[in-house]
Amino acid sequence: MPNEKIKVLFLDIDGVLNSAEELFDDRVINPKKLEILKSIIDKTNAKIVLTSTWRCFVNKLSAVIEALETVNLELYGITREGVAMKNFKNTPWADVKRCPSYIYEDDINNDRGAEIAWWIWCRREKIDKFAIVDDEDADIRKYFPNNIVKTGFSTGLTSEDAAKIVKILED
Repeated sequence: MPNEKIKVLFLDIDGVLNSAEELFDDRVINPKKLEILKSIIDKTNAKIVLTSTWRCFVNKLSAVIEALETVNLELYGITREGVAMKNFKNTPWADVKRCPSYIYEDDINNDRGAEIAWWIWCRREKIDKFAIVDDEDADIRKYFPNNIVKTGFSTGLTSEDAAKIVKILED
């Protein structure tokens, strides 16, 4: 149905679908973490939107798509890299303070929270609920304090994290 609202899971990769020890193995995606992700999607029917920097590199984006396909999941979309600050004037996040370390130019906000906010704003009529899973939350939590589940970089996505994500998407 064209007017059906969707649930969205904004997905990081490093520290979520892998952990610190696996980063030395050429940044692999851990099959066990992928199964946990699949359980979330199976329970919520959420669409996956990639927020990870893996979206910026063709070989890494291909690896994500291929990994998702191994468990019958697909990528719904990706966030854009950087958002023009003038676009934020009419959004609920117009007054959110930018993280200076994420600003490449005066008029571009490159923090992940801004990128997610802009993706949501552009599709706000279509979105029912959303959750964000990332191992770094400083640039996201200020936008979405109730929608972020922070994973541990040393562990990646756990069953406990999955339960929190499902709760956000189902409540």
